[in-house]
Amino acid sequence: MLEKPAHLDGMLSDVKLVETPIPHTDIRLWLIEEDFNHKVMGGEIKLPKKVYWSMCWQGGQVIARYILDNPQLVDGKTVLDFGAGSGIAGIAAKKAGADRVICVDNDPDALEVCHKNAELNDVEVETAGSLDGVERVDLSLISEVFYVAQKDEVMASINAISDGFL
Repeated sequence: MLEKPAHLDGMLSDVKLVETPIPHTDIRLWLIEEDFNHKVMGGEIKLPKKVYWSMCWQGGQVIARYILDNPQLVDGKTVLDFGAGSGIAGIAAKKAGADRVICVDNDPDALEVCHKNAELNDVEVETAGSLDGVERVDLSLISEVFYVAQKDEVMASINAISDGFL
């Protein structure tokens, strides 16, 4: 079991992060335990915005599966996982042969968990809290992030540094 960041104890005092196999992949992630996840998804519990990294969202799972099935998309490339959360898409890219993966998320806890999840899967990823300073990338992986009001600005920033999108 992975220790959750101490400052989250007040919000998630009874929740544990457990090693969880992701269906139809060989990826494992540190995620909140399944019973709590069902309560969140069923609306019984309102999840604080700052812990969205603690669940593996379906869009990220689909991108990960697609990359694992089509490794030629990332092989030998530099890949950006934007709004990385748990880091599943970036981890899949690294497992599929990407030379370099940069997981970007504005939540420092997500970045910490990206490293822990990468370690769990025997791969390495870099992390960044924003696109500032991120160099040109071959492919950007983007999912579940366009709920924000600044989506046009975000997309323009990603477009300026990326040769392709998935």
